[in-house]
Amino acid sequence: MSAYDKRNTAAIRRAGAPAYDDAAWTAVDTETVLAADVYATRVQKAKKAGKDASDSPFTHGVAAVSGGSARSADGQGRWALLDLGTRTAEGETYRTVASIVPSKQPGSWLLAASMTGPAKVPLPKTTPGGVLSAAQRQQLANMVPAVTRALSVGNYEEVEQNGLLTQLRRRTSAEPTPGDKASQGWLGTLNCSPWGARSDVDMYKAVVVGTPSLRVLRGEGTTLSVLSLDCALTVQDAHGERKIQLEKPYAIAQGDDGTFKERLQRRFVVSLLVSTPDHGKPAVLAGSGSYAVPAGR
Repeated sequence: MSAYDKRNTAAIRRAGAPAYDDAAWTAVDTETVLAADVYATRVQKAKKAGKDASDSPFTHGVAAVSGGSARSADGQGRWALLDLGTRTAEGETYRTVASIVPSKQPGSWLLAASMTGPAKVPLPKTTPGGVLSAAQRQQLANMVPAVTRALSVGNYEEVEQNGLLTQLRRRTSAEPTPGDKASQGWLGTLNCSPWGARSDVDMYKAVVVGTPSLRVLRGEGTTLSVLSLDCALTVQDAHGERKIQLEKPYAIAQGDDGTFKERLQRRFVVSLLVSTPDHGKPAVLAGSGSYAVPAGR
């Protein structure tokens, strides 16, 4: 990751004050990571945030690499899953994992998804060169709507979610994220599409296996996958009594006019690391969710 880290450090500096160049991220990021970084840069620009005092190079420590071969288990092109190690905060230890895909520049990679989960939940060992059977493809096809339903409506009966989907639902509903909220006591409704698909695609009927929305590796008795979703988030007052508005920097970042509304429309991008066993429920091992600039703005 040393070559990536050099490019990423340059992008971080370019995206900061005074340039606030969100296009700099295209040299190092793609998919949900790119969407999140562009939004964050626009927020910083709207806040007129100053230059980071540290200005030190940003580096990744890689504990393990899975995948990266010419073809993935479902026949798609190359990608790799990185175990970026653990950190401890407030007495809990977390693991960060990331997916990378080749860039158009030979020999270089782009960061596509970055996810965090409890370190106490082990990562399955992957099988180099493993290929999905028809039954395993069907299990993945069943997993996608089950996980999406759990994220959207909180139905966890079909999924082991390790508290991760609950955390994401809190990001989009009654528990506000400090500084990035519509108002106290608001309710969000998610309507998610596969990453890269049209927003009107029905997530519960879409063919996701074999698309960039679902990248897979075969493991020992399980299939490990990164599921990426592009979600429309409708926000309203929890009691339906008040109009709400975005704080000015966030309204500017997403192209909202900043006025009070009965409902706000936002974009929320999600990546999940999911283990789908040959027998048993799918388990969400790590995840991330970020606000993003709505398409076309």
